[in-house]
Formats: sequence, C-alpha cells, structure tokens
Amino acid sequence: MGFSQGACMAAYLCAYLEEPFLEPIFNPAPHPAFDFAIFISGFAPTCPPIEHHICTKNVHVLGKTDTLVSNTRSLTLVDICINPRVEYHEGSHYVPSKASWRHFFHQWMAAFEPDSLKKPDDVPSPIGSGGDDTPSGAQTPASGTMTPRGAAL
Repeated sequence: MGFSQGACMAAYLCAYLEEPFLEPIFNPAPHPAFDFAIFISGFAPTCPPIEHHICTKNVHVLGKTDTLVSNTRSLTLVDICINPRVEYHEGSHYVPSKASWRHFFHQWMAAFEPDSLKKPDDVPSPIGSGGDDTPSGAQTPASGTMTPRGAAL
C-alpha cells in the first residue's frame, strides 16, 4: 500500500519484483512478486519510467477534489497497470478512513486469502455508503490541505 509518492515507490517495487532483471539490485528477486497493491493518490514513476505494465492485482483510490496529485496525473499510474480497479472518494489528498473504506480495504485484501470464497473484483465499492469521508476532526479546504477543526485559518 502506498500513498502519493509512496504509491509511486510501490509501483516501482511491484514492477521490479515482477521483472527483477529490470533493476540490478532486484536480480535475483529478493522477494516474490506481491499478491496485490493498493495505490492511493499515486502517479506513474517517470525517472526512470516503468518499462512494462504492472501485472500485480491492484486498486487505485483517488480523491475527487485532490489538487496535490490530480486525477489526470493519477491516471498515469492506472494506465500502466493490467486490469486496474479505480475507486474515488469524495475528498482530496488523504487516505479515506471512513468505516465504509476500512471495510472495503479489509474485504479486498481478505479476498486474496487462499480459502476466500470472494474474489477481489467481487468486493462491493465503498461508494454510495452515504456521508462525507473526510477524516474525523478535519476539514478539506480548496487547497487540498487538511486543517484541524477549530484551528485558526
């Protein structure tokens, strides 16, 4: 799981564990390829770019009002993934933490357990559960930053 720049780094890790010969420090692979990846407000690496599509099962979570990493920029990471799942939350540049999102993440990851009867694609979207998913005690101004409630603006 990676958020923002961490999602960019997670994309590198996925790519290099899938194709360890692409990066000498990963050849041979020090770890098997990941079962899944969660990219939140991420973007595709550009220096160096990833030379192949990421095959690791993945979900991308984007904030509808994210002004720090625009959805257009986030879609650069979506575009280099095979069969990406994209979910949007109502807020900006943060990891959604409302109960519906926590349940979604839990169910989606649990679907990778060997004895799971549910497939990751069968996990229902957290969208439509009602209410704002802004983290408790925070506001999301137009700038995309979070300000604690009651703090001087």
